[in-house]
Amino acid sequence: MSKATLTSIVVCPVCGHRKEETMPTNACVWSYECQNCKTVLRPKSGDCRVYCSYGTSKCRRCSSLVYAPHEYTSAATDKAARTAARPVA
Repeated sequence: MSKATLTSIVVCPVCGHRKEETMPTNACVWSYECQNCKTVLRPKSGDCRVYCSYGTSKCRRCSSLVYAPHEYTSAATDKAARTAARPVA
C-alpha cells in the first residue's frame, strides 16, 4: 500500500497565490485563509476538506476512500434499488 502524501500546495482561486502546507493528521481543515488576498476558502460542494478542493493532494480520508454509487443517493432511492435487485423466489 502506498504512503499517503502529507503535503499539498494550496492554490487560491481568487488571486492564484500558491503555498505548500502540511496536512494535519489529527484535525480537519474546514477553512483556509489565503496569505496574499485574505480570502477564506471553504471546501467545494462534494469535497470534505479545503485540501481536496484547492490543493494538489487530497486529504488522507479522501485518498483512502472508494466511493460507491449508492453513497450519492438518498436513503429512499437506495432502498428502492436494493428492493428491485432482490431475486424473485
